Amino acid sequence: MNIQAYQTWTDQTAIYREAGSNSINEIMYLTLGLSGKVAKVTAELCAEGRSEAKIIRELGYCYWYATRLARIVQLDLNSIPELDISKTLFEECLVTGEICNKVKRLYSDPVNIGVKEEIRSYLSDLIAMFRRIADNFMIKESVVLSRNVAKLSQRVER
Repeated sequence: MNIQAYQTWTDQTAIYREAGSNSINEIMYLTLGLSGKVAKVTAELCAEGRSEAKIIRELGYCYWYATRLARIVQLDLNSIPELDISKTLFEECLVTGEICNKVKRLYSDPVNIGVKEEIRSYLSDLIAMFRRIADNFMIKESVVLSRNVAKLSQRVER
């Protein structure tokens, strides 16, 4: 599964208040979820005896929140460039923080010109970082996405 097909698939699992509304509440929900999952995947990457299965699971959640948010800010997922390899996990957290700051600005002033473009730029970097993490563990992005589809499909059925 490629990332654009995955993003379309997430529409089926977007079961939360104001899903698909592109409202500030939806943007905040997705950003809060994304920042929490980035923290979890970062913690797992820093843990001794880290588990590939947990990394795949947490990256899957990261992708879910990120691709939902990308839809709202109109980020073309095929346009995400390769990331400068010198970026670190610390920078992954900083980028997530910057997304949160931009969403806070959008919340305080909904007509804030250029904020969605700034979110789009930071989100592009973050998704590139997810790809690099997967590559570092020799995990294909498609595997992360497919496993997340399987897991969330079971949840939707329940």
